[in-house]
Amino acid sequence: MDLQLAFNPGVAFSVGANAPGLVVLAVTGLITAGVGVALWRTAPAAWRLWGTALAAILGGAIANLIDRPADGVVTDYLHTGWWPNFNLADVFIVCGGLLLVALSWRTDRPRPAQT
Repeated sequence: MDLQLAFNPGVAFSVGANAPGLVVLAVTGLITAGVGVALWRTAPAAWRLWGTALAAILGGAIANLIDRPADGVVTDYLHTGWWPNFNLADVFIVCGGLLLVALSWRTDRPRPAQT
């Protein structure tokens, strides 16, 4: 792993790199808002790990949204040599997503809290 500066005008793996910057910003903003609403609505009755996973995704998405408006790109700086460049926000998004997938395979579902 080393540092290599790269600028990504699209989203993950430069998907949508040719789309207008405002469209990319609007779509990622809507998805981020959706994750935020999901976290807010499920937090009281969900597993703590479920909330942690959603919070990791939300934090990474917000970080990328903050990075994008200044120049229309997200700055990527981590390089493995065999994977496209990425940043720490991407790490949180991917790890949160993997945790959500792992938690969705659990068979012992907790009951919602009684009010």
